[in-house]
This record gives sequence, structure tokens and C-alpha cells, in this order.
Amino acid sequence: MTALKGTATEPMFARLPRFVLAPVMAVGLHARPGRVGDVAIADLIPTQHFDMRIVRDMADTAPEYARLPARVLLLGGTKSPDYLSAALDELAAVLPHARRITLQGLTHEGPENDGHPLVVAQALRDFFTAP
Repeated sequence: MTALKGTATEPMFARLPRFVLAPVMAVGLHARPGRVGDVAIADLIPTQHFDMRIVRDMADTAPEYARLPARVLLLGGTKSPDYLSAALDELAAVLPHARRITLQGLTHEGPENDGHPLVVAQALRDFFTAP
């Protein structure tokens, strides 16, 4: 719950007070995945600290990418947390072959099935088919 509120990638949950969010999360933790191949939230929670460790370890490394020869697509959404947009801006400034796209009205969950995966798919298709 702390990671969910702290990362602010799901705006609705980030705004809910803890006393409301706790029972909602308790129900969600016991929900079984809806489709084959989906992973239960309860199984993902123990891995969150690995994600945060990577974020910490990668802080201040953007200049190291200045010589990357590959074309890079940097996708963000207008409703994503400010810290994610700042990271993309920083990478766009140092990556020599970066294309930065901000998708209108999307959050960090844009690619997910309950987001706008077709919008994200079109941006990827355009990038990979461009000369």
C-alpha cells in the first residue's frame, strides 16, 4: 500500500486515505487472477523492493547513455506522475537518437488492458516502422 501511494502511478489509489485504501487492498490481495498467465497482486508485492532498488541504483545515470547508438522511444502520458516525465525529459536530452512522445490523457498504466493499449500500440508501430 505504501508503494502504491508513494509511486503515484495509480491516481485514484494515491488520493485515497489509508483507512479507505487498506480494506480495498485487502479484498484485492485475495482476488485470483482473471486470466491464465496473470499474476496475483499478493505475489507481486514481495518483488516491489527490487523495483525500488533499481530506481535508486539508476539515479543520476542519464549522462551514461549519451553514446547509445540505438534509436530509443520514450513514451509517457500527460497523467503520469511528474517524476516519470522528468526522467523522460532527462533521457531525451542526453540520448542522441531518442524520440519522446507524450500520450494525451494517459497514465503510467496506458499499455495495460484497462488503460489504452491500442494508443500505445500505435505509437510503437509508428516508431518501429519509421525509416
